[in-house]
Amino acid sequence: MPQINVSFGDNFRDIRDDKCYYVDKTGLIEELLQRVPPTVSLFTRPRRFGKTLTLSMLREFFDISKDSGSLFDGLCVANNTDICNNWMNKYPVISISFKDIDGSSHEEAIKSLVNIVQEIMFQHAYLLHSDKVSPFDKETIFEFSKGNSQIPQFKIFIRVICRALECHWNKKVIVLIDEYDSPINKSSETNSYDEITVIFRTLLSSSLKDNPSLKFAILTGCLYIAKESFFSGVNNFKCFSISNYSFSDKFGFTSSEVDKFLQVAGFQDKKNIIKEWFDGYIFGKTTEVFCPWDVVQYIYDLQGNSDAIPIAYWKNSSDNAIIRSILEQSTFDIRSKIEELIHGNSIEVEISENLSFSELQTNTNSIWTIFYSSGYLTKALSKIESTATSLIIPNKEVKTIFIETITSWFKVVVHANILPLLDALWKGDVKTVHEKLNDILVKAISYYDSAEKFYHGFMTGLFSATDLQVRSNRESGDGRPDVVVTDRKGRSLVFELKRAETEAALDAEARDALAQASGKRYAEGLYATQETLRYGISFWKKRCAVRLLGKAGIGA
Repeated sequence: MPQINVSFGDNFRDIRDDKCYYVDKTGLIEELLQRVPPTVSLFTRPRRFGKTLTLSMLREFFDISKDSGSLFDGLCVANNTDICNNWMNKYPVISISFKDIDGSSHEEAIKSLVNIVQEIMFQHAYLLHSDKVSPFDKETIFEFSKGNSQIPQFKIFIRVICRALECHWNKKVIVLIDEYDSPINKSSETNSYDEITVIFRTLLSSSLKDNPSLKFAILTGCLYIAKESFFSGVNNFKCFSISNYSFSDKFGFTSSEVDKFLQVAGFQDKKNIIKEWFDGYIFGKTTEVFCPWDVVQYIYDLQGNSDAIPIAYWKNSSDNAIIRSILEQSTFDIRSKIEELIHGNSIEVEISENLSFSELQTNTNSIWTIFYSSGYLTKALSKIESTATSLIIPNKEVKTIFIETITSWFKVVVHANILPLLDALWKGDVKTVHEKLNDILVKAISYYDSAEKFYHGFMTGLFSATDLQVRSNRESGDGRPDVVVTDRKGRSLVFELKRAETEAALDAEARDALAQASGKRYAEGLYATQETLRYGISFWKKRCAVRLLGKAGIGA
């Protein structure tokens, strides 16, 4: 079995110097430069699709302070001598990553940004000794290097460094910003959203809008958050999203690239497994893309054990908190669509390219755009010409993430509702039982069939997370009650469950359930020493009717 060096890293120079296998994406440089590049190009792709490695590659190619010729030997762009002669190591470069900025508060975001500024200053410390840089800019840069976040110029540090670099090199500057949307993404889950949005809107606007020292800028992120006006007034701006035809094969691995990778590694027989787990993304109109992070991880595992089984590698490398935050505020329509997706079906939705995090709670389209842009959903290839966008879960890995995340969220919802529900059950408060149970049904994300067996499992599972004794279909009296719950005090709850065929039949089915519990003497034979309450409950889709022996029932 051939052994090749496989790297999970995102530093282009390290990968090339260490002779690691590299899927050649340098064609992006040619596609970018075949025309006059936009002043600002934004590439939006899901996490772990090679954005950071791509920017590292671009930095090595353009940076005037480096000698990168040997790194590109044998790669696609090296065959284009005109581009290499005119662009390779010809321009000063500022390279910044926002992915580690803490968005939990305004203060923490500033601290993180200060660290980034100091790192940039360290990389370009030679500017302090350049006789071509103005004393004013030198003084400002020196203040930046000390980490003084209170100076007024702090939010324009990129513009200041660009000016100093242009003066020193007599060349305009290329700016590379990785994960530009990460601080906003993180702050959307906290109360710091508005403050952090202002910080980074000012920073990006001052850097990209009418910056005379800027050659061009390339940004990456998961989302195009246009409505926060990050790019308002920026001339010659272009967003290359996963929907665009341009650059559709420049992030992620295409099928042919995976074939070549597997051939070199000696694992051609694993193609179907890799396709099932990590393929399924559609970029542009028809470009089929594999998640590169997963493919590399799995091939690495195979080198240690040729029988290795794939796992959801992406789950541990991506921030899935956004799914939970969306589901906790989701509507019935959204949850119904999620059920369809987990069943393997597609859904028809409108995708909004002009995304705003602040609209998440009110604009359903923003929710589906986040799932789509973040890689949790992709286009259904057979229906891409539809007026609306047809979305599906791309592969087995993401389906696993959906199910595990939703199941975890569901348990949280249950715990939040189970205590008041139990209190109402023990008190015989039928109205509150009905309200709480209906509330749980509406919020529950069911990826099972809504047959009678589902409702039986639903009620059993509802109480299984508690310290109550739960018995299902155990003999009692003259039959087998569906569910019996007993607490430490010896009190028991007996449930007979029915599934109604229509909403109108709910109350009648609840009456029949209660009559069965009473007629077959389900309460007899229990080990309860205290009170026993018998409930008849009927279900229809996300609704229920509840009756208690000796009390009036509550309908749907």
